[in-house]
Amino acid sequence: VCHSVFYKCVSLLPCLHNTCAACWSDCMAFDTKCPQCRVVVTEVRRNHALTAVVELFLQTNPSKARSPEELKAMDTRNKITDESLRIKRKRSDDYDGESDGDDHMYPVIPPPPPPRAVTLIRTIGPIRAAAFVPVPRIVQNGCTECETPGPDGWRCPPINSAHFNCSQCRRVMPDRLNDPTCTRPIRCSHCLAVMCGGYFAEGCASFNGSQPAVVNVYFQSRSPFRSAPSSSLLCVDKQLSQITTCTITNLPTDSFGSNSFEQRVVLDFLQSQNLTVNDAFHITLTRLIAKEITDQTFDSLVDADAQKSALCWRCINPLISTVLYKYRESITSQLPPHILQRPDCWYGQSCRTQSHNASHAAKLNHICSPRNP
Repeated sequence: VCHSVFYKCVSLLPCLHNTCAACWSDCMAFDTKCPQCRVVVTEVRRNHALTAVVELFLQTNPSKARSPEELKAMDTRNKITDESLRIKRKRSDDYDGESDGDDHMYPVIPPPPPPRAVTLIRTIGPIRAAAFVPVPRIVQNGCTECETPGPDGWRCPPINSAHFNCSQCRRVMPDRLNDPTCTRPIRCSHCLAVMCGGYFAEGCASFNGSQPAVVNVYFQSRSPFRSAPSSSLLCVDKQLSQITTCTITNLPTDSFGSNSFEQRVVLDFLQSQNLTVNDAFHITLTRLIAKEITDQTFDSLVDADAQKSALCWRCINPLISTVLYKYRESITSQLPPHILQRPDCWYGQSCRTQSHNASHAAKLNHICSPRNP
């Protein structure tokens, strides 16, 4: 192995030591072990990153470059012509005591998978990217509705039936996204996560086993990937709910930008009108679905047919906060004078001070749009 600047650098796996392609070709003719650590090399790959670093180094230090004759000789010795090579070992009963040089290497071509009598499962999990392409997976079928009909009489076809995996508990469930007769929610309208909690009556196994008709789901955590603890402020049917049937028992802690003063204003108004938070939510939701009022956030969270939209326990919280904010806007004219006479905050609903500064939240009105700078 030379001790000069790398030329056509390659990495040896699994030890990840680097050497020139020509130097490794010379070593490979005698042994398949790494010349530095003596670990058996199983694969060789070109190191494009280190090669680029060497090129930049030689541009600033041309005196370190090899001569054209030496480079030509190294190209002649180089036997690595593929992007990725794997070492091929001969079986002990075929070993004749002599090395066959280049026959020890061959391009990595994965063998075709053997045919299997399984059902194709398409998996769609919780995501945050704007663009998403479902990745097919092949798993063993365990769908209960392949054996017995469901509560709506559905039974999977015996041939070429498509299925999903629940993104929470991995349970197999039918793919009925294009079935107009299916009334049970299957997939979140916003993040496209498939969940079995709204489809099966027993709920999702990842949420403490069998679920009741209405379960408590924790919405205070800002992390969208945190599992739901057993206690909370909001109730959502089986972790995947149609928005027109979900039940809200209290204001989310992050509603109105976590402005406790505005939350108290809404609660006091509801109490004076003998209404609940759930009533306020569904009154405004009905107006949004009917397009009497509009909101871009609401439109981005639901399907084109908002009446049939279903949201998971992660995505329904921003929907609840958006709907309650629109309700707060609609009751502004009915509030007491000391609420109406407050000047608007420069940052409006986007103000970050309102969540931790009680005097600022009470002094200024934050139910407004931010002013343009």
